[in-house]
Amino acid sequence: LDLSQCKKITDVGLASIKLLTKLEHLVLYDCRKLTDAGLADIRSLRELKHLNLNRCAKITDTGVAHIGRLHDLQHLELRDCENVTDACLTNTISTLQALRHLDLHGCKRISDDGIEHVAKLQQLQHLNLTKCTAITDVGLGSIARSLRELRHMEIHGCDNITNEGLLTIASSLKQLQYLGLYACNGVTIHGVAALTDCVGGLNVSV
Repeated sequence: LDLSQCKKITDVGLASIKLLTKLEHLVLYDCRKLTDAGLADIRSLRELKHLNLNRCAKITDTGVAHIGRLHDLQHLELRDCENVTDACLTNTISTLQALRHLDLHGCKRISDDGIEHVAKLQQLQHLNLTKCTAITDVGLGSIARSLRELRHMEIHGCDNITNEGLLTIASSLKQLQYLGLYACNGVTIHGVAALTDCVGGLNVSV
């Protein structure tokens, strides 16, 4: 079910979605009137595998907590949900052990503390941390030590990432196929070269 940019949909309108108990794919991209109360009705969709909440700017950690019941969820997008913090990663998202794709692009209140809990998602293959500007090499270290299935990672615009963080990735994430580094001003060409020397076949975007 794709309700992208249905900007007049409110929590009241979304309430009937709880009747679609077999729903596996739900896109609520840019449904700007939705709040945490609306997400309470999503928690009954126990077979949901794909959930897109990109640009649902009113959603907070309280709303994301309802997603914690969706244990079959494999794909979660929270792009530009700027009220989401480390707390939702610690208390909710880290419990979604089936997750393979997590998009936190533009969630600027996410820090290394939250990323430490993302590292518990052992099945994760795709991680987008673009413009999560509070993340440092410490957060990359948590990812590198634990997410051995990771294939695709984007950290565009993360200025606190340095060559040291890239070396941590190089030593551990040998299966990584793509790394996005555009506008990472703390990274130099020497760090990128060292990374690509260690991880064969890696495609790096700078």
